Parts: sequence; structure tokens; C-alpha cells
Amino acid sequence: MNCTFKELQLQNGEVIQLTLNFRRLLQLKNKRKKLYERYNLIYNKTVKDNTFDTITILYVAYLCANIDEIDSDKVMSEDEFMEEIPQSFVLINNIVTELTQPKSKKNLEKPLENQPKE
Repeated sequence: MNCTFKELQLQNGEVIQLTLNFRRLLQLKNKRKKLYERYNLIYNKTVKDNTFDTITILYVAYLCANIDEIDSDKVMSEDEFMEEIPQSFVLINNIVTELTQPKSKKNLEKPLENQPKE
């Protein structure tokens, strides 16, 4: 499966993987429907609590990266996740932006005049 992962170093030094892609989001929807619905409301800007919305998106990306182990003890609960992530709003916001608005490598490599018009 072609999937882009982002790394995040936790406060305890452990490095975790994060990703958002359609297939994994569908799997999350089937396994954790309420969390997916909360994520979807945030993503569609239906709710607005910048701090916790950002953390929810980050947690969803963490679960998507670990979707095959989501029901095991290897995956942190949402509370554990909030305790362990870096307490830097700037860092968290930057990572969420990278995950939710990825730049297409293909378009970045093309000269501006050759990019498709939208």
C-alpha cells in the first residue's frame, strides 16, 4: 500500500508514525466509528476547538498508521496519547497541516507553467 508516514517524537523519546489516507480512514471508520465521526466533523469545520481538534486529527493519524494493531495493547488510548505528545502547539499544528494538506511531489517538481490548471 502506498502511504506517506510522518514521524513524531513523544515526550518519552519514543518515535511514532502518523498517516492519513482514504483506505486507512475507511478502516478506522469501521473500527472506531465515533472517533471517525468526530474527526469528520472537525475536518469539515463543523466544530471549532483549535487545541483539541488538532489533537484529535493527530490521534486519528496515529491510529491510521497503526490500523492493523488498533485493537491491541500496543496502541495508546486517546488520554495516553495526549499525555505523551509534545506540548508544543506550534509543532502539533505544523504536523497536522502537513498531514491534512500534503504537497504533491509531482506538482512541486514541474515548472509552474506546466502544472495543470484547476
